[in-house]
Amino acid sequence: MDPLTAVGLVSNILSFIDFSGKWIKGAYDIYNSELGSTPDNSRSKELLDNIRRATNTLDTHFRGKTKHERSLREICQICRQQSDTLQSILKELTVVDKDSKWKSMKVSFKSIRKEKEIASIERSLDSCRLQTLTLLGIIFSEQQSSANSRLDSILKECQRAQSDRTLEISDLIDELREAIKITRDKEEKSGSKTIQETARGTVEPSTHITLLLPKLQMIAQSIPRENDILVRLDFGDMYLRERAIKTAEDGTYWWIVKEESNEQDLSDLEREMRRHTRTSFLTWLRSGNSIYHVSGKIGSGKSTLMKFLCNNPCVQGELESWAGEKKLIFARFFFWNSGSRIQMSMEGLYRAILFQTLKKCPELIQQIFPDQWDLFDLDRSWSGNAPFCLDDVKAAFERLVNRKSFPNHRICFFIDGLDEYEGKSFEHWELAKSLQKWAQSQDIKICVSSRPHNQFMETFSDDPSLRVRLHELTQGDMSRFCRSAFENSAMFHRVSKIYQDFVEEIVKKAEGVFLWVVLVVQSLLDDIANFDPPSVLWETLNEIPETLNELFEKLLAKIKPRDRRRSDKMLLLASTFPLQRHYALVYSWLDDTEDPNFPFNAPVRGYTHQEVLDRERNVRLQLDCLTKGLLEMKPIHNARTLMNLYEDASFQHEVGFVHRSVREYLESTPNLSDIRSRLQGIDYTDIYCRLLLALSKFAIPQHYNQGNSELRRQNLQWSFEWFAGLQAIGKEPPIKIAEEFGSVLHSYRQLAPTYPDHTASDDRFTNWGLQIPITGSLSKFGTEFSYLHFAAVFRQNQYVFQRVSMDAGTLKTRDGLNLLLSAALTGNSRLVRFLLEEGASSYERVETEDMKHVRKPAQETPTVWLSFLLHFGASVIEGKQEWIWQGSFQNELEAPLGEYGLILEHFLMFGANPEAYFVLYETSTTSKSSGKCHGELKPVFVSLQQFVNAMRLPSFESVVQFFRRKRRYRISRIAANLIPKKDPLSESRIARVKEILSDKNRYDLYAICSKDGGCQVDDYIRLY
Repeated sequence: MDPLTAVGLVSNILSFIDFSGKWIKGAYDIYNSELGSTPDNSRSKELLDNIRRATNTLDTHFRGKTKHERSLREICQICRQQSDTLQSILKELTVVDKDSKWKSMKVSFKSIRKEKEIASIERSLDSCRLQTLTLLGIIFSEQQSSANSRLDSILKECQRAQSDRTLEISDLIDELREAIKITRDKEEKSGSKTIQETARGTVEPSTHITLLLPKLQMIAQSIPRENDILVRLDFGDMYLRERAIKTAEDGTYWWIVKEESNEQDLSDLEREMRRHTRTSFLTWLRSGNSIYHVSGKIGSGKSTLMKFLCNNPCVQGELESWAGEKKLIFARFFFWNSGSRIQMSMEGLYRAILFQTLKKCPELIQQIFPDQWDLFDLDRSWSGNAPFCLDDVKAAFERLVNRKSFPNHRICFFIDGLDEYEGKSFEHWELAKSLQKWAQSQDIKICVSSRPHNQFMETFSDDPSLRVRLHELTQGDMSRFCRSAFENSAMFHRVSKIYQDFVEEIVKKAEGVFLWVVLVVQSLLDDIANFDPPSVLWETLNEIPETLNELFEKLLAKIKPRDRRRSDKMLLLASTFPLQRHYALVYSWLDDTEDPNFPFNAPVRGYTHQEVLDRERNVRLQLDCLTKGLLEMKPIHNARTLMNLYEDASFQHEVGFVHRSVREYLESTPNLSDIRSRLQGIDYTDIYCRLLLALSKFAIPQHYNQGNSELRRQNLQWSFEWFAGLQAIGKEPPIKIAEEFGSVLHSYRQLAPTYPDHTASDDRFTNWGLQIPITGSLSKFGTEFSYLHFAAVFRQNQYVFQRVSMDAGTLKTRDGLNLLLSAALTGNSRLVRFLLEEGASSYERVETEDMKHVRKPAQETPTVWLSFLLHFGASVIEGKQEWIWQGSFQNELEAPLGEYGLILEHFLMFGANPEAYFVLYETSTTSKSSGKCHGELKPVFVSLQQFVNAMRLPSFESVVQFFRRKRRYRISRIAANLIPKKDPLSESRIARVKEILSDKNRYDLYAICSKDGGCQVDDYIRLY
């Protein structure tokens, strides 16, 4: 029973007592009236019905966790007994014949006789009310009560899902506790008062509590569904781009929301343009809809302005005014083509907007995700659900924006960097048209920013009141930035008399490109620090190119020849390093990589906090000297509140480009080729392998927590994903690298405590291991781990070959792991063939767990062969090309179907039984979110031979020869233990596979079966 049942039960008890009080008041009215007055039959019937309904809500079978919760059951029993008596009295006091004066007098006389009995009931119910309020107060203050535990759990879920329900439910609980205290105190002080006096209003009733309790129960029941959907929308990089953008310099950009006193320093033209822009923007905020477009040249500060506006109280105030009595929804998204895939995609936009909207307004979740709401399984933990697929997210987003109006809400989106969307030119046109369509509702407005590309300039209105050309309006901001930079310089005294002239010239030459200003000022400050005289400074300024690319080239040309090699290594690392995070610590080892024995010759030892700080300080100085400000070190902003992934010093800073345009410049073919040509003789693949190894050996967190454990696992996986990609193009890392990684991971479990809160067991409980549903998309991690199987998954074939050759026992299933299956599920056909040749068996059985993580009996465990077929079938039937979600990133190891065809051929060549059948159900009868089949079941069976014939894999001709022509086993007998009911199926009823493959949305794969057993979808299996 749900722990909050106790809360609902209290509400029902108090409601029952309130109804009873109203009837008792009516009975006293009869008694106190003139003899012979007739009770209102319709009123009596209504009271009787209300009491019956209230009585039916009193659950006497409720079993509480604590003695106080169990006391509620006893109160329920008393209330039921008094209810029976009340109903009996009420029947006696009801006049059957309205015209009979005698009967009316008789009823009135009975009411007098029943007075003492009613008074006794009244005292009993008074006592029940007081006991109930007391128990309710105790339940909400008793930490171990099931209701309190459940509420605490819900609050934690809300915090982890970042739901705004956290404050709402906290306030509701506080309000309820206060109401309980006030009501109980008044009840105790008015002990002589009766509930009929309460009903007359002489004592404040507990109505407020009876209103709050159902509301609390309703919200508490909705929250698990709401949190489940929010968690499935969330992604770790959601706010990463916004937080990476530098905050606007003090005083800059305020002109767009309010007039500034220093605007008299501007030219008449710019002052008038600012005034017009401010007026139009504020008008749009207060009353407009449609799209407001911030256009600007590359590097003009568009993203900085958008970040400023998103966090500006004036903007929020104007939008609140626009929303009026409706609830304001404000959401933002910053496209970033230098970030992860999701940060530059429409999926990222959909997820971010939906997440921010629904966490602010959870009351909309059921309307936006109706199917997912209905299919939610309360038995499943919210954290165990996979992120929504793109189709689901897109459909939900369209439900949100396609409304013509919102009765209770008004919505404003801020979307930055439209030109950074990953799509091609025609897709940018489509994005612009979609934005225009979304903003057609009178309750939706959108502010966007982009470079002045045709797709956006032509699609959005050219009305000056709906567009700002930022590069035409920032001269004042640039002047302020320049003055501040010079005045705050340690060498300011050397230019204090002439710096204003520099400022004017810089702003004049910038032509609205803020990035150009930043880089030029930094370059001049470096020259001032080198004691260059004013004449040289002016000469330098006059020679600086006015385009960004030419400026980048000029800055890099200033690097001393002896430093050029180190500079090139830094720039190449920033452009091509495979790790998603470019930790500053990695750059500190670049010079160390000149030694080919680094880091092999160093022991596994985590740096101290001070060592990390010293190394990062050196990196910061080297970046200034060797890249002239084109690369910068910046703090890593963790977007999640779920846990602090970057608490440790080793992972607090990263290196990145000062602006996207720098990356574009360096990654252009001529420039990248020039860098590589100057680094001839350097095997940068080898350098990257060794840098990744160094990160594992030396960046050992100095504090153990779940976040640091997750971070180490992520870094390891990112490294090996890159290794796997190298293997795919014939550049497999040296076996020495794989061996050393294995030694490092082993060392983690052997290290003695190295800091105060570290215990030797910490590293044993790092979640390195991985389990997956054989056909699903949600992975889960555990402390059990096999590096050998990990290497097989990530295609470190030479390492696996060597280990298997040394120990043939590795071919057997051990601790629930099977090397052949780990290789097969990840499409590693080369390794599969090797393992089969070495004696691995496709009939080895592997341990599985069901969705509730209960290990299945040995007789129900599937073979390696059937497990592979189920995964293979899902890849085709359901179009699964992304099968492992790791938090905010996806594994790219899913092999092309041709690889699976080769693996299929290898299995059959080494004796796998081709007599196997896929069991499918029509989508309408299968709830995949709960793993259950419901409704009228319509199983469809497809033989492996039919499947292969329809697929026409590249290896088709080689595969078909293995299918023996003999009578098939009865499908119903094979599948009896797998499907919810036996369904003897004749051969003529087997579906045509081509029809299934052409309509993938119609069918869900449910199981695979053969005479050797079967295997169901969502059976969990260890991968490494």
